[in-house]
Amino acid sequence: MEKNFGEFLQKMNLHEYKREKLKELNPNEEKGIYREDKLNKILKNIFPKVSEHIPQSVLEFYYYNCEGIGDLNWGCAWRCIQTMIATIRNILADKNILNNYQKLKNFNLCFKNMFMKYGSKEVLEKLFLKSYGKSEIPLYLKERIYAPFDTSTGWAEPFFAKLILSDFGFDGELFLLNSYSKKSYAPIEVFSKTIVYREFKEILISHFQYNPYSTPIIFDDSTATLCIIGASINQENNDNLNLLIADPHVRFNDSGDSGIYSVILNKDGNFTYELNPQKTICGRIIKFEEKPFMIYIPKINQIISYKIKDKLKSQFNSDIILVEQRIREDLDNTIKNATQNLVQKLLDLFISDKTPKCIRCKIGISGIYYSCCY
Repeated sequence: MEKNFGEFLQKMNLHEYKREKLKELNPNEEKGIYREDKLNKILKNIFPKVSEHIPQSVLEFYYYNCEGIGDLNWGCAWRCIQTMIATIRNILADKNILNNYQKLKNFNLCFKNMFMKYGSKEVLEKLFLKSYGKSEIPLYLKERIYAPFDTSTGWAEPFFAKLILSDFGFDGELFLLNSYSKKSYAPIEVFSKTIVYREFKEILISHFQYNPYSTPIIFDDSTATLCIIGASINQENNDNLNLLIADPHVRFNDSGDSGIYSVILNKDGNFTYELNPQKTICGRIIKFEEKPFMIYIPKINQIISYKIKDKLKSQFNSDIILVEQRIREDLDNTIKNATQNLVQKLLDLFISDKTPKCIRCKIGISGIYYSCCY
């Protein structure tokens, strides 16, 4: 029995070394990244509708063979990580705090650059120490074959998403749904916990409904990796859940398939053809009740909230100072005007013909004294 699926594939020599296959596509084969304009058109026709999802203005979707690199049949997790990073970068830009993350701002997100930068075990081990707060690489990782440069598939996994996001200054939670799959490259020790579908459903609803800066959630059954980009309770049956999926498994011969679609999960968290007669690509793998899944959720909401809070606090302090200055100026002007008006009224009173002369002469207005007071 081999230690993991990667070693088995290596010994059986079933796949070519994928680093050799980072080939550029012909212009007529190249497909573009989905951004706001195209996403608006796609989401108009999505059914069932998912009421809570990542806004099209910040979502950026990568899939097989887009941006000129051929990764058909092996690059799905890398494409999900691209989708996640690009969307996070767009959210930070939208909130005017991207300048606080210069490494992310200036990073070239193209597939080839990301694969070559984060494909080696040496780089991933350094990121592991940073992400997990370790002083040395534990034995369970040191002896394991998991890095894309060392495997025959070149695959990534949600574990890599956690490591790569840590390089840009973000934390996140990597956990298991139901159980651990022995097909996984990542060792079981790197996962924080194991949960069941009921808990995962609550996490999904909370993430998209109550989180103002929701990000893609990556899930992987050790054969295919997809992104969840929206989730809401089904209106016809509250036990069911609507998910909006960004599926990178888009092929050239899948005419009309955008990779963005919604699915309905039954009360147990499973995809059924009865509930989903429409065509999906890999949506059928969603069996959250029983299958083992690896899941990664980045934590940027708290960071963004703190940054915005600091910015608002600074702006608030500036506004307070400005208001105080204006109050002082208004008060000074009010006192000045009131004093002038009072003096003028007194003068008008004292020099009026209706004022008794004795009063007028006693105060000596204009130095004139009247005989009535002598």
